[in-house]
Amino acid sequence: MKHKSHVKTGAGSAEAFTLVELLVVIAIIGILIALLLPAVQAAREAARRMQCTNQLKQLGLSVHNYHDTYKACPVSGIGGSENHSPFVGLLPYFEQTARFELLSSVGFNANPYGSNRAFFGKLNLLACPSDGQTSSIGENDYTPSNYCFSLGDYCP
Repeated sequence: MKHKSHVKTGAGSAEAFTLVELLVVIAIIGILIALLLPAVQAAREAARRMQCTNQLKQLGLSVHNYHDTYKACPVSGIGGSENHSPFVGLLPYFEQTARFELLSSVGFNANPYGSNRAFFGKLNLLACPSDGQTSSIGENDYTPSNYCFSLGDYCP
């Protein structure tokens, strides 16, 4: 006959876990959590990759919409300025009309390295979330881009 440990209380006796049983349960829970962490991280990375894919689709749609409007692909140097990438022309096509109008109001030939707030701020569409370097962008930093336009054989 197996003996169970009993703890006497005022109303009778109750069974209790031993310290060893409690430690075994805690160890099992710890192992299960350790097995789940890589799966959670993989799911998060898959979600970030999916967001990058969706951003590329949005950029592709904005290029097509730009082409439908102007019968040409976006070029760098809007308004005769060589300071801007083709993304500037696409701003109205990926829900950044306010930023495009702000840039238009100061002039596309303005110095982008000055203190003009139209040139600053993060555009989430241009930064892939899988790239860890894009997460520490400050309010007054230029938007880094993980995507670029092909300029043919031109290399600045």
